[in-house]
Amino acid sequence: MSKTCLRYPGGKSKQSASLANLLGDSPRLVSLFTGGGGVEMRWLSEYPERKLILNDANRDVAMFWQFLAQGGGDHIARRAREILESPSPLKLKWQWLRHQPSSASRFFCLNRLSFNGLCDRGGMGNGKRFTQTSIERLGQLGRFVAAHNVVVHGVDYRVLLSAVSSDDLVFGDPPYPSAVKSDLYGDRHNSLHRGFEMEEFRDRLRRSPTRWVITVDGTEVNHSLFHLGALYRFSVQVDRQSFPERVLTWTLGIAGLSVAQGLMHQSPGP
Repeated sequence: MSKTCLRYPGGKSKQSASLANLLGDSPRLVSLFTGGGGVEMRWLSEYPERKLILNDANRDVAMFWQFLAQGGGDHIARRAREILESPSPLKLKWQWLRHQPSSASRFFCLNRLSFNGLCDRGGMGNGKRFTQTSIERLGQLGRFVAAHNVVVHGVDYRVLLSAVSSDDLVFGDPPYPSAVKSDLYGDRHNSLHRGFEMEEFRDRLRRSPTRWVITVDGTEVNHSLFHLGALYRFSVQVDRQSFPERVLTWTLGIAGLSVAQGLMHQSPGP
């Protein structure tokens, strides 16, 4: 089994086994908002013969996964090891990386150095997550991704959702309305959190011919939009300082029905 080497706000590595089991076997899994990819890597470990489509509108995230899919994981690891082993103080490494052009190695190093994996959207952490072990895991992940049928895109989710078929299974983990003021997601140039239209996302899912699984936070907005009252809940820590106990809810929707833990109820039409 391969695990992600990335830290990500709202990451679900601890829930990845349950979510991968819920996703189940499907000819192709399409991930609209890949981020750290914890759930997707667990699913691919469980179903290594299947095809996985990764996507993220964050250009740095997409570049990282594209580089891994193309066999560049060991190159990123070598570059990260050079930076880790350089004699420069941690703060100088951080400042130098912040001013470097975008690259897969820059993204990985900032991800491990920044608070909560926020990269350009956060401040410098204590450096304890940027280690030889994390770099070894990067190399392992890169070899795993390159050895499987993984295709990576860096487009708006609308583009990918418009191209799916009825045989696909879509997994969506969109930005959380409850944390919109924190501006968690985005690269150095663009925020991908503020202004995300959850209602439009819901409507596009309902018009899609495919099955879908989404993870959303348990706000009143999402309960109203997705009718999540009877569905399964689990807790994920998004930001230890600002959001000490954020509850997220996941739901599986199949052909107009919402399904979770064997419970079914009729969803309203589009």
